[in-house]
Amino acid sequence: DCEVTEADRRIAQLEPCLAAYGVQSRSISWLARGTYAEVYKAETDVGFLVLRIRAPEAQAEEVLFAGEWAKAVSSQAEVVSPLRPTGDVPMIDNRCVDVAPYIENDGYNEVGPDAWVKIGSWLGTMHRLARGVEDRAPVALDYGNHPHEGLFDRYLEQSRIGCTSDAHLKLMRRVDSAVQSISQAVGSRFEDLPVGVVHGDLHFWNVLYRADQPACIIDLDFLQRGVLLHDLAYASHWLKEWTKRGGVWSDITARYLAAYEEGRESALTATEQSCLPWLLAYSGVFFFVSKARVSWNRLTQDQHDLEQAEDVIRELEDR
Repeated sequence: DCEVTEADRRIAQLEPCLAAYGVQSRSISWLARGTYAEVYKAETDVGFLVLRIRAPEAQAEEVLFAGEWAKAVSSQAEVVSPLRPTGDVPMIDNRCVDVAPYIENDGYNEVGPDAWVKIGSWLGTMHRLARGVEDRAPVALDYGNHPHEGLFDRYLEQSRIGCTSDAHLKLMRRVDSAVQSISQAVGSRFEDLPVGVVHGDLHFWNVLYRADQPACIIDLDFLQRGVLLHDLAYASHWLKEWTKRGGVWSDITARYLAAYEEGRESALTATEQSCLPWLLAYSGVFFFVSKARVSWNRLTQDQHDLEQAEDVIRELEDR
């Protein structure tokens, strides 16, 4: 008898999950494994679909809200539109399974600044059009990449547990110093920042590209009600690095923000403008502790996120 592999077992488990979405499977193959999902591609009676076995923390309500959110914004922004199950959200090993159309793409090839200007416009449009579903959005997810205060504090404390050397403790002191600087600078202004439905994970690899242009924004795992500026601060990590290339990239941040404002149909408030660089630094610290909480291995050598945050803080304090 042929040995049944773990992949074979997973695929056999996924077939009834497709049926829960009213779809009949013809074949299923493995695509990728990420931090928060296992991803498969299926040929079905309605075309090619993507199935994702979500993180153990994901709840059925989050899967259903992603479909509702996509319906609200997809008329003006290219986002993946998850299918809605005919009944309950199917589960495998107590993990939700979501299903969405497969989007043809060119992978993660390098794209030019115009592509990211378009993404900025889509982000502003997403923030604007999601106002109608904001009251039904999840709040303060206890996992993921959206750095709301509760999650940041938990990741920070988990990072301290793994400190086992003087080098680690020295890094944590730098983290604490950065957090103190950011907190003192932003202060009560944080409460005045506009709130809405955030994507929560909008970076280069969560956009599909085709012919050097963005085709679709994907990975809606961390949709939730939160401070909109966090989505801009997240993208600013890549924009800040790309600005250093010069040439056509030299004004990418300004162009991205202008496109965002056009999509949102409102300018950044004065508070948003003053807090954005500080939240960029905050995101850098968040990225660092989110890695440290899992493992301190190599972080004494790979400190890019923390160093970028410290650079931004120095620039702001020198003004």
